[in-house]
Amino acid sequence: MILGSTGTGKTTYLSSLLRAEPRLIAIDPKGEDDGALKWLPLVSTMYDAGRIVLHEPTFQFRVHLTEPDIQFEAMLELAKHARNVTVAIDEVHRFAPNVFLKISPRLKHLILEGRTLDVRLYATSQSPRNVHKDLLGEAADKQLVIFRTTMKEDLARVSAYLPADAKPARLKNFEALIVRPPDYLEEVRTTLP
Repeated sequence: MILGSTGTGKTTYLSSLLRAEPRLIAIDPKGEDDGALKWLPLVSTMYDAGRIVLHEPTFQFRVHLTEPDIQFEAMLELAKHARNVTVAIDEVHRFAPNVFLKISPRLKHLILEGRTLDVRLYATSQSPRNVHKDLLGEAADKQLVIFRTTMKEDLARVSAYLPADAKPARLKNFEALIVRPPDYLEEVRTTLP
């Protein structure tokens, strides 16, 4: 999971990770043509997305969800059945907010069983305080990439997963802390693609 304030380099970093993925579905809630994921073709219907995933050996596309609740679940189900696919969810807090008592069963299944399903999952959020606790906890067990985070509530949320001397508020744009359990911490500077 990639966390950080707006404009710090989260989606740019995600984009650099995704470029080499041969079978990629990016869920882009904004659907902007000027964002860091603009290099991916935009698929406009769930029918087209399903046809591509089920019939093409390689693909890279992004989908803008016009009916997020229904389409998000459908995309997760499609990824689960596609195998050998990478799913990237930009602004995951929109789909797995901390106000829900439970996280989406399909999303939880992909988080917990993604490796056995051969599904790789990447997610970003500008609002760690709003990411469902189950999703953030599972991500922290694998790897967190934390860009500059300045809001008090967000700092409190990510600090639970950081060593005491890590200071995400002091990072500059395009600098991040990479945290992997049990005690791995690395500070890196990302570069623009």
